[in-house]
Amino acid sequence: MIVFLDRDGTINVERHHLASVEGMELLPGAAEGIRMLNQLGCPVVIVSNQTVVGRGDCSLETLAAINQRMIDLLANEGATVDGIYSCPHLPGDACACRKPKTGLIEEAKRVFGNAGGLRRRFLVGDKCSDIQAGRAVGAITFLVRTGHGLNTEQTGDCKPHYVVDDLRTAAEQICSIIQRNSHVSPSTGTKTPG
Repeated sequence: MIVFLDRDGTINVERHHLASVEGMELLPGAAEGIRMLNQLGCPVVIVSNQTVVGRGDCSLETLAAINQRMIDLLANEGATVDGIYSCPHLPGDACACRKPKTGLIEEAKRVFGNAGGLRRRFLVGDKCSDIQAGRAVGAITFLVRTGHGLNTEQTGDCKPHYVVDDLRTAAEQICSIIQRNSHVSPSTGTKTPG
């Protein structure tokens, strides 16, 4: 199992192209949600479009510093992410990584492929491109209403499996799905589908 998370508007406050370390601020409940996912024992991986790099608003070094600030803020609340994969390209560039393309997700799957199997996948994000990328790799998708999520929901242009208020609520739902589908039979001690 693996959980993919968008970054801006899902984990941290949407700043419209965050380009400075000072602008990194976690959304309420985001660290708690990631901490809940950590307790499932599966990789939690960020997959994020970062056009700020392609536009020249931010260097790769500054992007790394912004991500490190996020990691530090999460760590202060007992939460961790296992990997961060970013697309630095512009929408018009012919790359394979910019969501809704699946290059970032495929790269993460290669890295974490031995972490207990990746047949069950979840993706949480606030944009249609997140949901489309998740669906393309067979993930159960969650649209959060934070960031651009409320507008995304109102347009009705994408079809997530679930629409939830925030990352913490998405994590609660993921935990519930896992528990429902991992029942242990009292007579045999084997896992049975829920």
